[in-house]
Amino acid sequence: MMKKMINLELEGNENEVEDETDCDVCSADEIQSIFAEPYENIVGKKIVENDYILHLDATLETSYNIAIGTSGSDVHVCNLSENGLQRIETFSDNAPCVGVKFDTTNSNILFSGHNDSTIKMWDLRTPSKTVQIFNDKTNKKHPKKKVFSCFDLSTNSILLAAGTELHDSDAYILFWDARNSNILGGYWEYHTDVITQAKFHPNDPNKLATGSTDGLINIYDLSQTTEDEAIENTLNTNSSVEQIRWYPHKKTSEKLAVTTHTYDAQLWDVEMTEIYAEFDRENLAENLKRKIPDYIYTAANYVNKSGELVLLIGSNNQGGRCLRGLKVDNNKLKPCYNFQENSQRIRSCCYNSTVNNLLTAGEEGVLNVWKFL
Repeated sequence: MMKKMINLELEGNENEVEDETDCDVCSADEIQSIFAEPYENIVGKKIVENDYILHLDATLETSYNIAIGTSGSDVHVCNLSENGLQRIETFSDNAPCVGVKFDTTNSNILFSGHNDSTIKMWDLRTPSKTVQIFNDKTNKKHPKKKVFSCFDLSTNSILLAAGTELHDSDAYILFWDARNSNILGGYWEYHTDVITQAKFHPNDPNKLATGSTDGLINIYDLSQTTEDEAIENTLNTNSSVEQIRWYPHKKTSEKLAVTTHTYDAQLWDVEMTEIYAEFDRENLAENLKRKIPDYIYTAANYVNKSGELVLLIGSNNQGGRCLRGLKVDNNKLKPCYNFQENSQRIRSCCYNSTVNNLLTAGEEGVLNVWKFL
């Protein structure tokens, strides 16, 4: 039995003051030749009014479902097929959403996390009520609930892990068996501030990485019986962790892509516990061909069909319309995509490798789907 556990999600960063002097450092024709890889914008649709879209997940079929978590309490589900984008369901809650995740074995099952200390399981075939609710029952005598900030589902859809905000000076990672809603326990010894990310390894359901505003990323082996035995490595970013993503690299060791709240991008070798590449705002601005680094932000990242890590980088100028893709190639950045139709500051993305679609969404409540050619 595990000894302790957690879940969390952070508020988004506010837009910076616009500066009309922030612009490209070369002509539009030069930008097009530098960011030359082709794509098609097959969807550009406003999904919500007066809310940000902070969370996205998608199933991997050719005709696939999309889960959209807003800065409010609603979770919208759409389907994208050859007939276009159709909204098929909306799940409303009384508490802000901190994440959405489809079951990897059943595309009709969706999990939504909320900061009222619950993760809810929904079945799209019977959407009128929740199938199961996962909550904190570790201390029934304590009147104050732990506030969830993020969550994730293991690749075999058996284990749920949720991070929390500080609770009596501790930050928790809580665990449940997703098949029956039983809480298994929690961890609380190795983070000292809000847990912003909990990410299961894509191939190992027993391996979990967690990131926090304390600047640390912890790697756990959940097959162990205690927290002290489970902790494998601690990575110190010397910043506040916003996003983490596992990704393959040379297949001989584990890699993490990390985004900080100061907009740095770090690439970590987990086994060696060291950064092997780091890109600050000045470096990102240079590769993005933008003039003012202070307006650059790291929007999101994803691993493409070829196993390459792609960073989505934008500028806060002009409402965040500038969004471009930079591939990581031999630990250097290679320009690839210029998303000219983007109209907002991006807050989330996900990728469907089956149809080579990238989904992005953000502060104007717009969902874009980009098909790579």
